[in-house]
Amino acid sequence: MEIELSGKNSIKILFIFLAVIYIYFAYNTTFLGEDEWIYMKIARDFDSLKWNIFDAQGLPASYPPLISLIYAIPFLVSGVNLAIAKIIIALFGVGIVCLIYLTSLKIDSTSLKGFSIFGLASISILLSISSFTHYMQLAYVEIPIAFFSLLFLYAFLFKFNKLKDAVFLGVIMGISFYMKLSAIFLPIVLFIFAVLMFLLKKDKKTLKLSAIAIIVSVLVVSPWIVRNLILYGYPFVEGLNLFFKLPPTYPEWVTEASQTLSVPVDMFSTFSLISILFAVFSVVYCILAKDMKLSMPILMLVVFLLVYYLRFSIGSGISDPRYFSIIFPQIALIGGYFLPKLYNDKKYFAILLVAIIIFSFYVSLATAYQTSSYQRYPDNYISALTELKKISKPDDIVFTTYGGSLGYFADRQNIWTIKEFPEVMTTTDSSYIYNTLRDYNISYILVWRGVVAQNYIVPESNLIGAFTPTFINAVDGDKGRFETVYTNEDNIVWRLNTSYVV
Repeated sequence: MEIELSGKNSIKILFIFLAVIYIYFAYNTTFLGEDEWIYMKIARDFDSLKWNIFDAQGLPASYPPLISLIYAIPFLVSGVNLAIAKIIIALFGVGIVCLIYLTSLKIDSTSLKGFSIFGLASISILLSISSFTHYMQLAYVEIPIAFFSLLFLYAFLFKFNKLKDAVFLGVIMGISFYMKLSAIFLPIVLFIFAVLMFLLKKDKKTLKLSAIAIIVSVLVVSPWIVRNLILYGYPFVEGLNLFFKLPPTYPEWVTEASQTLSVPVDMFSTFSLISILFAVFSVVYCILAKDMKLSMPILMLVVFLLVYYLRFSIGSGISDPRYFSIIFPQIALIGGYFLPKLYNDKKYFAILLVAIIIFSFYVSLATAYQTSSYQRYPDNYISALTELKKISKPDDIVFTTYGGSLGYFADRQNIWTIKEFPEVMTTTDSSYIYNTLRDYNISYILVWRGVVAQNYIVPESNLIGAFTPTFINAVDGDKGRFETVYTNEDNIVWRLNTSYVV
């Protein structure tokens, strides 16, 4: 059934309304995520290609450059502005909402008074995912990779029967890889889908086109791979480098301490349970009803969950809902497709649909408001960073934690990964601390007392995010080597006296 003009206009008004609302919230969001500073730094240095970013083990981190390039373009006019970066992410989010609706029309164009019930239900479910709205207001890559994941699905559903279609899909997958390394999930799913179609239906055409698309995606991303190989010796330095280089081996007590402080993976969180239920229900429905319209998004969800919980079973799972972002659109489409099929009575279905829409908009707007008004760092910590910028030189190096906040508020380099970290944190010999830090050209030490650790120390790195009381007392007691240049109720800044003579 064709969509009526009034329905089209109403949907456009809805999209414009959402764009205005989320741009406003994003622009006014003061919340600073650690990764935001990283992308801002890359964007600022993009013209010189000086991506001096290092991961927690001190290895060079080659972050996918696409989002930073997108940030860099408006920055050429207005300078580095975090608010603009957040607006760009918000626009990606609104783009997902629009593309969700268009994708639903490709799967099932049935409408009611000019509206796609499938599309509206999918949008409502998407907006009810609080993590989706939250990350629409942060300059991270979770929302952009979700957009590319949905764009991949839309291109596959729109047309995938000619050589040019395969090339186009391959380009999308290749570009996605420049956004976030988890985009490797897309060609994997495409390959599994093609193999299943060949085994079940002897579909050689889909297998051939999928192979072409995957080859094209590799060609698109190959310049970046070659660049990393030349500079670092690894295809992907950030994230996937563990496939090519073994991680450092920590003593057993360190592993235990790290596990004690880390947030465990919750396989039975509300979001995880909903994802699993959607996957199980949709697979059973497709088999019993022989309805294969959602075969690709269902496969994407199932494969993701299998990989996610396989990682959990071997002890490397992740609990942050942000890592589900690549399948946010698929979850919304699956729920939006099957929800109307559960109810045949239009009256009760209409009541349910209205309730869901109202609730989802409330959850989304409430999350946007909370994120916009939330301040991650207390004022006295920001004051310490601001003062540190005033008293230090641009090339000074600071020994501290939370490098993103230091880079954003103080615009100074930091070090938090040193080989002698356990010794420095446990010794009472201030001269040893001084000489060790000077070997790393460190000029200042910044301590946020609110995150001071007790006895947990990870070798080579301040991974746990805090110094020890032993270290603080040793430094504070040596007025000759360490000069207190700023202090407030929760923070202290020491300058290393480079002219100190024994």
